[in-house]
Amino acid sequence: MVTAVVVVLVATATVSSIGGSQLAASRNQSRAATAQLAEQDQERMRAIRTSDLANFTDSHSQTLGGITYKVDSSTKFVTDTGAATISCTSTGSATQYLQLTTTVTPPPGRRMTPLTVNSIEALPVSQFSPTSGALSQLVLKADGVTPQAAGIPVTLAGPQNRSGFTNAAGCAVFTFVTPGSYKVTVGPYQPVAGAPGFVDKGGNESSVTTTSINVTPATITTAPTDIYDQGRYINILTDTLRNDGKGSDTFQWTDGVSVSNSGIPTSGVQITNATPDTVFPFTTPVYTYAGACKASDPLKWGPANYYTLHSGYGPTTPSPATGPFTVTVREPPIWTQFNFNNGPSSKVAKVYQTDSECAPTAPPAPAPEPIYTTTVNSDGTLARATYPLGTYKICVQAVFSGTTRSLTVNNVANTTWGGVGTSAAPAGGTQTLSNTSPAGSCPAY
Repeated sequence: MVTAVVVVLVATATVSSIGGSQLAASRNQSRAATAQLAEQDQERMRAIRTSDLANFTDSHSQTLGGITYKVDSSTKFVTDTGAATISCTSTGSATQYLQLTTTVTPPPGRRMTPLTVNSIEALPVSQFSPTSGALSQLVLKADGVTPQAAGIPVTLAGPQNRSGFTNAAGCAVFTFVTPGSYKVTVGPYQPVAGAPGFVDKGGNESSVTTTSINVTPATITTAPTDIYDQGRYINILTDTLRNDGKGSDTFQWTDGVSVSNSGIPTSGVQITNATPDTVFPFTTPVYTYAGACKASDPLKWGPANYYTLHSGYGPTTPSPATGPFTVTVREPPIWTQFNFNNGPSSKVAKVYQTDSECAPTAPPAPAPEPIYTTTVNSDGTLARATYPLGTYKICVQAVFSGTTRSLTVNNVANTTWGGVGTSAAPAGGTQTLSNTSPAGSCPAY
Protein backbone atom coordinates (compact mmCIF):
# COMPACT_ATOMS: atom_id res chain seq x y z
CA MET A 1 0.00 0.00 0.00
CA VAL A 2 2.81 2.39 0.89
CA THR A 3 4.58 1.42 -2.32
CA ALA A 4 1.44 2.29 -4.35
CA VAL A 5 1.19 5.73 -2.74
CA VAL A 6 4.81 6.46 -3.50
CA VAL A 7 4.29 5.41 -7.11
CA VAL A 8 1.27 7.72 -7.42
CA LEU A 9 3.19 10.65 -5.93
CA VAL A 10 6.13 10.08 -8.22
CA ALA A 11 3.84 9.79 -11.24
CA THR A 12 2.01 13.00 -10.29
CA ALA A 13 5.25 14.88 -9.82
CA THR A 14 6.47 13.59 -13.15
CA VAL A 15 3.29 14.72 -14.96
CA SER A 16 3.45 18.12 -13.23
CA SER A 17 7.06 18.48 -14.23
CA ILE A 18 6.24 17.58 -17.81
CA GLY A 19 3.31 20.07 -17.85
CA GLY A 20 5.48 22.81 -16.41
CA SER A 21 8.18 22.10 -18.95
CA GLN A 22 5.65 22.22 -21.77
CA LEU A 23 4.22 25.54 -20.50
CA ALA A 24 7.70 27.02 -20.19
CA ALA A 25 8.55 25.80 -23.66
CA SER A 26 5.34 27.33 -25.04
CA ARG A 27 6.10 30.68 -23.40
CA ASN A 28 9.64 30.64 -24.69
CA GLN A 29 8.31 29.89 -28.16
CA SER A 30 5.87 32.82 -27.93
CA ARG A 31 8.61 35.15 -26.69
CA ALA A 32 10.79 34.16 -29.59
CA ALA A 33 7.89 34.64 -32.00
CA THR A 34 7.01 38.12 -30.70
CA ALA A 35 10.66 39.15 -30.89
CA GLN A 36 10.90 37.82 -34.44
CA LEU A 37 7.73 39.61 -35.55
CA ALA A 38 8.86 42.85 -33.90
CA GLU A 39 12.21 42.73 -35.70
CA GLN A 40 10.50 41.98 -39.01
CA ASP A 41 8.19 44.97 -38.54
CA GLN A 42 11.10 47.25 -37.66
CA GLU A 43 12.86 46.18 -40.86
CA ARG A 44 9.63 46.76 -42.80
CA MET A 45 9.39 50.35 -41.51
CA ARG A 46 13.05 51.05 -42.24
CA ALA A 47 12.40 50.04 -45.84
CA ILE A 48 9.64 52.65 -46.20
CA ARG A 49 10.62 56.02 -47.65
CA THR A 50 11.38 58.40 -44.82
CA SER A 51 8.93 60.95 -46.18
CA ASP A 52 6.15 58.34 -45.90
CA LEU A 53 7.07 57.52 -42.31
CA ALA A 54 6.10 60.93 -40.94
CA ASN A 55 3.16 60.40 -38.51
CA PHE A 56 2.99 56.77 -39.63
CA THR A 57 0.56 54.35 -37.94
CA ASP A 58 -0.40 50.81 -38.86
CA SER A 59 -2.11 47.85 -37.22
CA HIS A 60 -2.32 44.33 -38.66
CA SER A 61 -2.40 40.66 -37.70
CA GLN A 62 0.34 38.16 -38.48
CA THR A 63 0.42 34.39 -37.98
CA LEU A 64 3.58 32.54 -36.94
CA GLY A 65 3.73 28.91 -35.85
CA GLY A 66 -0.03 28.63 -36.07
CA ILE A 67 -0.55 31.49 -33.62
CA THR A 68 -1.96 34.89 -34.69
CA TYR A 69 -0.38 38.00 -33.18
CA LYS A 70 -1.44 41.65 -33.39
CA VAL A 71 1.29 43.99 -34.66
CA ASP A 72 0.97 47.77 -34.07
CA SER A 73 3.43 50.18 -35.70
CA SER A 74 3.92 53.91 -35.25
CA THR A 75 6.50 56.66 -35.58
CA LYS A 76 7.12 59.97 -33.86
CA PHE A 77 9.73 62.66 -34.05
CA VAL A 78 12.19 62.89 -31.17
CA THR A 79 15.21 65.02 -30.42
CA ASP A 80 18.77 64.04 -29.70
CA THR A 81 18.39 65.51 -26.21
CA GLY A 82 17.20 62.43 -24.35
CA ALA A 83 14.89 61.32 -27.18
CA ALA A 84 12.16 63.67 -25.89
CA THR A 85 8.89 63.89 -27.79
CA ILE A 86 8.89 66.81 -30.22
CA SER A 87 6.75 69.71 -29.01
CA CYS A 88 5.26 72.52 -31.07
CA THR A 89 7.37 74.99 -29.09
CA SER A 90 10.72 73.35 -29.89
CA THR A 91 13.41 75.89 -30.68
CA GLY A 92 14.87 73.80 -33.47
CA SER A 93 18.35 73.79 -31.89
CA ALA A 94 18.21 70.03 -31.31
CA THR A 95 18.53 67.59 -34.19
CA GLN A 96 15.33 65.67 -34.86
CA TYR A 97 15.01 61.95 -35.59
CA LEU A 98 12.28 59.43 -36.22
CA GLN A 99 11.54 56.89 -33.50
CA LEU A 100 10.07 53.66 -34.90
CA THR A 101 7.87 51.74 -32.45
CA THR A 102 6.51 48.22 -32.85
CA THR A 103 4.25 46.45 -30.32
CA VAL A 104 3.48 42.74 -30.77
CA THR A 105 0.57 41.41 -28.72
CA PRO A 106 0.01 37.63 -28.28
CA PRO A 107 -3.56 36.33 -28.39
CA PRO A 108 -5.60 36.09 -25.16
CA GLY A 109 -4.81 32.98 -23.16
CA ARG A 110 -1.09 32.97 -23.88
CA ARG A 111 -0.46 34.68 -20.53
CA MET A 112 2.20 36.93 -21.99
CA THR A 113 2.55 40.68 -21.95
CA PRO A 114 2.96 42.55 -25.26
CA LEU A 115 6.50 43.18 -26.49
CA THR A 116 7.42 46.75 -27.53
CA VAL A 117 10.54 47.53 -29.54
CA ASN A 118 11.82 51.04 -30.35
CA SER A 119 14.54 52.12 -32.72
CA ILE A 120 15.84 55.44 -34.03
CA GLU A 121 16.08 56.40 -37.70
CA ALA A 122 19.46 58.07 -37.57
CA LEU A 123 19.09 60.57 -40.43
CA PRO A 124 18.17 64.06 -39.11
CA VAL A 125 14.87 65.45 -40.31
CA SER A 126 16.59 68.61 -41.55
CA GLN A 127 18.42 66.52 -44.17
CA PHE A 128 15.39 64.71 -45.54
CA SER A 129 14.06 67.19 -48.10
CA PRO A 130 15.25 70.78 -48.46
CA THR A 131 12.55 71.46 -51.09
CA SER A 132 9.60 70.76 -48.79
CA GLY A 133 8.40 72.32 -45.56
CA ALA A 134 6.98 71.24 -42.23
CA LEU A 135 3.90 72.25 -40.25
CA SER A 136 3.06 71.81 -36.57
CA GLN A 137 -0.31 72.07 -34.80
CA LEU A 138 -0.52 72.44 -31.02
CA VAL A 139 -3.73 71.31 -29.29
CA LEU A 140 -4.44 72.37 -25.69
CA LYS A 141 -7.02 71.37 -23.10
CA ALA A 142 -9.86 73.62 -21.96
CA ASP A 143 -7.62 75.54 -19.56
CA GLY A 144 -5.63 76.83 -22.54
CA VAL A 145 -2.36 75.74 -20.94
CA THR A 146 -2.17 71.95 -20.64
CA PRO A 147 -1.26 70.00 -23.82
CA GLN A 148 -3.94 67.60 -25.00
CA ALA A 149 -3.37 63.85 -25.00
CA ALA A 150 -1.89 61.88 -27.83
CA GLY A 151 -4.14 60.49 -30.55
CA ILE A 152 -6.28 63.47 -31.57
CA PRO A 153 -6.58 63.56 -35.39
CA VAL A 154 -5.30 66.53 -37.36
CA THR A 155 -5.70 66.96 -41.12
CA LEU A 156 -4.21 69.24 -43.76
CA ALA A 157 -6.03 70.17 -46.96
CA GLY A 158 -4.16 71.94 -49.74
CA PRO A 159 -1.57 70.99 -52.37
CA GLN A 160 -1.37 67.76 -50.36
CA ASN A 161 -4.04 66.14 -48.21
CA ARG A 162 -2.34 64.83 -45.08
CA SER A 163 -3.56 63.32 -41.81
CA GLY A 164 -1.84 62.67 -38.52
CA PHE A 165 -2.30 62.65 -34.75
CA THR A 166 -1.12 64.64 -31.77
CA ASN A 167 1.77 63.19 -29.79
CA ALA A 168 2.22 63.14 -26.01
CA ALA A 169 3.08 66.85 -26.13
CA GLY A 170 -0.27 67.67 -27.80
CA CYS A 171 1.55 68.42 -31.03
CA ALA A 172 0.92 67.06 -34.53
CA VAL A 173 4.02 67.37 -36.74
CA PHE A 174 3.85 67.12 -40.52
CA THR A 175 7.08 66.96 -42.46
CA PHE A 176 7.81 66.77 -46.19
CA VAL A 177 4.83 69.04 -46.82
CA THR A 178 4.53 70.37 -50.36
CA PRO A 179 4.82 74.17 -50.19
CA GLY A 180 1.56 76.10 -50.55
CA SER A 181 -1.55 77.21 -48.67
CA TYR A 182 -3.29 74.77 -46.31
CA LYS A 183 -6.47 74.45 -44.27
CA VAL A 184 -5.82 72.80 -40.88
CA THR A 185 -8.55 70.91 -39.02
CA VAL A 186 -8.44 69.28 -35.59
CA GLY A 187 -10.87 66.38 -34.98
CA PRO A 188 -13.45 65.00 -34.95
CA TYR A 189 -12.52 62.96 -31.87
CA GLN A 190 -14.84 60.86 -29.69
CA PRO A 191 -12.71 58.49 -27.60
CA VAL A 192 -15.67 56.89 -25.79
CA ALA A 193 -18.76 55.75 -27.70
CA GLY A 194 -21.93 57.32 -26.32
CA ALA A 195 -20.01 60.05 -24.49
CA PRO A 196 -19.71 63.63 -25.76
CA GLY A 197 -17.03 64.13 -28.38
CA PHE A 198 -14.37 66.81 -28.25
CA VAL A 199 -15.33 70.32 -29.37
CA ASP A 200 -13.70 73.73 -29.69
CA LYS A 201 -15.06 76.84 -27.94
CA GLY A 202 -17.58 77.31 -30.74
CA GLY A 203 -19.00 73.82 -30.16
CA ASN A 204 -17.47 72.48 -33.40
CA GLU A 205 -16.50 68.82 -33.43
CA SER A 206 -14.20 69.52 -36.38
CA SER A 207 -12.21 72.57 -35.35
CA VAL A 208 -10.73 74.56 -38.22
CA THR A 209 -7.69 76.34 -36.77
CA THR A 210 -6.92 78.16 -40.02
CA THR A 211 -8.39 78.17 -43.51
CA SER A 212 -5.16 79.35 -45.12
CA ILE A 213 -1.62 79.03 -43.80
CA ASN A 214 1.38 79.10 -46.08
CA VAL A 215 4.03 76.39 -45.86
CA THR A 216 7.42 77.33 -47.31
CA PRO A 217 10.45 75.13 -48.12
CA ALA A 218 12.98 74.27 -45.39
CA THR A 219 10.82 76.01 -42.76
CA ILE A 220 8.68 74.76 -39.86
CA THR A 221 5.35 76.60 -40.03
CA THR A 222 3.28 76.79 -36.84
CA ALA A 223 -0.52 76.75 -37.14
CA PRO A 224 -2.61 78.75 -34.63
CA THR A 225 -2.96 76.94 -31.31
CA ASP A 226 -6.29 75.14 -30.91
CA ILE A 227 -8.17 74.75 -27.61
CA TYR A 228 -10.10 71.52 -27.96
CA ASP A 229 -11.54 69.36 -25.19
CA GLN A 230 -14.27 66.88 -24.36
CA GLY A 231 -17.62 68.65 -24.43
CA ARG A 232 -20.67 68.28 -22.27
CA TYR A 233 -24.18 67.39 -23.38
CA ILE A 234 -26.86 70.05 -22.98
CA ASN A 235 -30.50 68.93 -22.95
CA ILE A 236 -32.83 71.76 -23.97
CA LEU A 237 -36.45 71.92 -22.83
CA THR A 238 -38.81 74.44 -24.41
CA ASP A 239 -41.52 76.66 -22.94
CA THR A 240 -44.02 77.95 -25.51
CA LEU A 241 -47.06 78.58 -23.31
CA ARG A 242 -49.51 80.98 -24.99
CA ASN A 243 -51.47 83.66 -23.14
CA ASP A 244 -54.76 83.16 -25.00
CA GLY A 245 -55.86 79.90 -23.39
CA LYS A 246 -54.85 77.76 -26.38
CA GLY A 247 -52.14 75.80 -24.55
CA SER A 248 -48.59 75.67 -25.91
CA ASP A 249 -47.23 76.01 -29.42
CA THR A 250 -44.90 73.42 -30.91
CA PHE A 251 -41.34 74.69 -30.63
CA GLN A 252 -39.72 75.14 -34.03
CA TRP A 253 -36.10 73.98 -33.88
CA THR A 254 -35.41 75.88 -37.09
CA ASP A 255 -35.66 79.02 -34.91
CA GLY A 256 -32.44 77.90 -33.25
CA VAL A 257 -31.33 78.07 -29.63
CA SER A 258 -28.44 80.32 -28.63
CA VAL A 259 -25.83 79.24 -26.10
CA SER A 260 -24.00 82.37 -24.99
CA ASN A 261 -20.58 82.72 -23.34
CA SER A 262 -17.91 85.39 -23.78
CA GLY A 263 -15.38 82.67 -24.60
CA ILE A 264 -17.18 81.63 -27.79
CA PRO A 265 -15.25 83.12 -30.74
CA THR A 266 -16.53 85.92 -32.97
CA SER A 267 -20.12 86.40 -31.80
CA GLY A 268 -20.01 84.90 -28.31
CA VAL A 269 -22.89 82.62 -29.31
CA GLN A 270 -23.21 79.00 -30.40
CA ILE A 271 -26.38 78.20 -32.34
CA THR A 272 -27.93 74.76 -31.94
CA ASN A 273 -30.89 73.27 -33.80
CA ALA A 274 -31.31 70.01 -31.89
CA THR A 275 -31.20 68.50 -28.43
CA PRO A 276 -29.07 67.14 -26.93
CA ASP A 277 -26.14 69.09 -28.27
CA THR A 278 -22.53 69.39 -27.15
CA VAL A 279 -21.03 72.54 -25.65
CA PHE A 280 -17.48 73.39 -24.69
CA PRO A 281 -16.63 72.79 -20.99
CA PHE A 282 -16.44 76.46 -20.03
CA THR A 283 -15.60 77.26 -16.41
CA THR A 284 -17.81 80.36 -16.57
CA PRO A 285 -21.63 80.35 -16.94
CA VAL A 286 -23.40 79.85 -20.25
CA TYR A 287 -26.73 81.57 -20.92
CA THR A 288 -29.27 79.85 -23.14
CA TYR A 289 -32.20 81.41 -24.96
CA ALA A 290 -34.54 80.76 -27.88
CA GLY A 291 -33.65 82.27 -31.24
CA ALA A 292 -30.57 82.69 -33.39
CA CYS A 293 -30.31 86.48 -33.03
CA LYS A 294 -28.43 88.25 -30.22
CA ALA A 295 -31.41 90.59 -29.86
CA SER A 296 -33.30 87.63 -28.37
CA ASP A 297 -30.94 87.54 -25.37
CA PRO A 298 -33.09 88.21 -22.26
CA LEU A 299 -30.28 90.31 -20.78
CA LYS A 300 -30.84 92.84 -23.58
CA TRP A 301 -34.41 93.46 -22.40
CA GLY A 302 -34.50 92.66 -18.72
CA PRO A 303 -32.50 92.86 -15.50
CA ALA A 304 -29.43 90.73 -14.85
CA ASN A 305 -31.53 88.47 -12.59
CA TYR A 306 -33.87 87.49 -15.46
CA TYR A 307 -32.54 83.92 -15.40
CA THR A 308 -32.36 83.50 -11.65
CA LEU A 309 -35.97 84.64 -11.28
CA HIS A 310 -37.07 81.56 -13.22
CA SER A 311 -35.63 78.30 -11.93
CA GLY A 312 -34.36 75.90 -14.56
CA TYR A 313 -33.80 78.54 -17.24
CA GLY A 314 -30.08 79.02 -16.49
CA PRO A 315 -27.37 80.12 -16.36
CA THR A 316 -25.30 76.94 -16.03
CA THR A 317 -21.56 76.36 -15.78
CA PRO A 318 -20.58 73.30 -17.88
CA SER A 319 -17.27 72.58 -16.10
CA PRO A 320 -16.00 70.94 -13.95
CA ALA A 321 -19.25 68.97 -13.55
CA THR A 322 -19.76 65.85 -15.64
CA GLY A 323 -22.78 64.33 -17.37
CA PRO A 324 -25.52 66.19 -19.23
CA PHE A 325 -27.15 69.33 -17.92
CA THR A 326 -30.68 70.51 -18.64
CA VAL A 327 -31.94 74.02 -19.29
CA THR A 328 -35.28 75.46 -20.44
CA VAL A 329 -35.70 78.21 -23.03
CA ARG A 330 -38.86 80.32 -23.34
CA GLU A 331 -40.59 81.88 -26.35
CA PRO A 332 -43.08 84.47 -25.07
CA PRO A 333 -46.47 84.85 -26.83
CA ILE A 334 -47.72 87.64 -29.06
CA TRP A 335 -51.49 88.21 -28.86
CA THR A 336 -52.71 89.95 -31.97
CA GLN A 337 -56.24 90.34 -33.26
CA PHE A 338 -57.15 90.52 -36.96
CA ASN A 339 -60.67 90.83 -38.32
CA PHE A 340 -61.53 89.93 -41.91
CA ASN A 341 -64.48 91.40 -43.83
CA ASN A 342 -66.07 90.07 -47.01
CA GLY A 343 -64.99 86.44 -46.59
CA PRO A 344 -61.39 86.26 -47.75
CA SER A 345 -59.46 83.05 -48.43
CA SER A 346 -55.80 82.01 -47.92
CA LYS A 347 -55.21 83.98 -44.74
CA VAL A 348 -51.45 84.01 -44.04
CA ALA A 349 -49.28 85.98 -41.63
CA LYS A 350 -45.58 86.80 -41.78
CA VAL A 351 -43.76 87.75 -38.59
CA TYR A 352 -40.48 89.67 -39.06
CA GLN A 353 -37.92 90.30 -36.33
CA THR A 354 -36.72 93.86 -36.85
CA ASP A 355 -34.09 94.43 -34.14
CA SER A 356 -30.92 96.05 -35.44
CA GLU A 357 -28.83 93.03 -34.46
CA CYS A 358 -30.85 90.83 -36.77
CA ALA A 359 -32.93 93.02 -39.07
CA PRO A 360 -33.36 91.55 -42.57
CA THR A 361 -31.27 93.14 -45.29
CA ALA A 362 -32.89 94.80 -48.25
CA PRO A 363 -33.17 93.07 -51.65
CA PRO A 364 -31.41 91.80 -53.65
CA ALA A 365 -29.32 90.47 -50.75
CA PRO A 366 -30.87 87.43 -49.01
CA ALA A 367 -32.52 87.94 -45.63
CA PRO A 368 -30.22 86.26 -43.11
CA GLU A 369 -32.42 86.80 -40.07
CA PRO A 370 -35.74 85.50 -38.74
CA ILE A 371 -38.90 85.68 -40.82
CA TYR A 372 -41.65 83.35 -39.62
CA THR A 373 -44.72 82.30 -41.58
CA THR A 374 -47.93 81.12 -39.96
CA THR A 375 -51.66 80.99 -40.61
CA VAL A 376 -54.49 82.87 -38.87
CA ASN A 377 -57.06 81.18 -36.65
CA SER A 378 -60.78 81.67 -37.23
CA ASP A 379 -60.90 84.01 -34.20
CA GLY A 380 -58.24 86.26 -35.76
CA THR A 381 -55.29 85.20 -33.57
CA LEU A 382 -52.07 83.79 -34.98
CA ALA A 383 -51.89 80.03 -35.30
CA ARG A 384 -48.35 80.29 -33.99
CA ALA A 385 -48.23 82.88 -31.23
CA THR A 386 -44.88 82.28 -29.46
CA TYR A 387 -41.59 83.70 -30.75
CA PRO A 388 -38.09 84.48 -29.48
CA LEU A 389 -37.70 87.69 -27.51
CA GLY A 390 -37.41 90.75 -29.74
CA THR A 391 -39.18 93.46 -31.70
CA TYR A 392 -41.43 92.44 -34.59
CA LYS A 393 -43.60 93.66 -37.40
CA ILE A 394 -46.51 91.42 -38.37
CA CYS A 395 -48.03 91.40 -41.82
CA VAL A 396 -51.28 89.60 -42.67
CA GLN A 397 -52.46 88.93 -46.20
CA ALA A 398 -55.58 87.37 -47.66
CA VAL A 399 -57.20 86.92 -51.05
CA PHE A 400 -60.40 88.88 -51.83
CA SER A 401 -62.10 87.95 -55.11
CA GLY A 402 -58.79 86.93 -56.62
CA THR A 403 -56.86 89.98 -55.33
CA THR A 404 -54.26 89.65 -52.57
CA ARG A 405 -54.45 92.42 -49.97
CA SER A 406 -52.35 92.96 -46.84
CA LEU A 407 -51.81 95.09 -43.75
CA THR A 408 -48.88 95.44 -41.34
CA VAL A 409 -48.58 96.05 -37.59
CA ASN A 410 -45.21 97.57 -36.63
CA ASN A 411 -43.17 97.81 -33.44
CA VAL A 412 -44.58 94.81 -31.61
CA ALA A 413 -42.31 94.57 -28.52
CA ASN A 414 -42.26 90.93 -27.47
CA THR A 415 -39.62 91.64 -24.84
CA THR A 416 -40.98 90.41 -21.50
CA TRP A 417 -41.39 87.01 -19.91
CA GLY A 418 -45.19 87.13 -20.27
CA GLY A 419 -45.19 88.28 -23.89
CA VAL A 420 -47.21 91.13 -25.35
CA GLY A 421 -50.94 91.76 -25.87
CA THR A 422 -54.13 90.51 -24.27
CA SER A 423 -57.67 89.84 -25.42
CA ALA A 424 -58.65 93.29 -24.18
CA ALA A 425 -55.59 95.00 -25.66
CA PRO A 426 -54.12 93.05 -28.57
CA ALA A 427 -50.62 94.00 -29.70
CA GLY A 428 -51.06 96.82 -32.24
CA GLY A 429 -54.78 97.01 -31.53
CA THR A 430 -57.52 95.18 -33.42
CA GLN A 431 -56.78 95.31 -37.14
CA THR A 432 -59.25 94.80 -39.98
CA LEU A 433 -58.35 93.48 -43.42
CA SER A 434 -61.00 93.86 -46.10
CA ASN A 435 -61.52 94.12 -49.84
CA THR A 436 -60.70 97.83 -49.61
CA SER A 437 -57.30 97.30 -47.98
CA PRO A 438 -54.17 98.04 -50.07
CA ALA A 439 -53.49 95.45 -52.76
CA GLY A 440 -50.26 93.46 -52.58
CA SER A 441 -48.63 90.61 -50.72
CA CYS A 442 -46.57 90.86 -47.56
CA PRO A 443 -42.98 91.88 -48.38
CA ALA A 444 -40.23 89.30 -48.68
CA TYR A 445 -38.13 91.29 -46.21
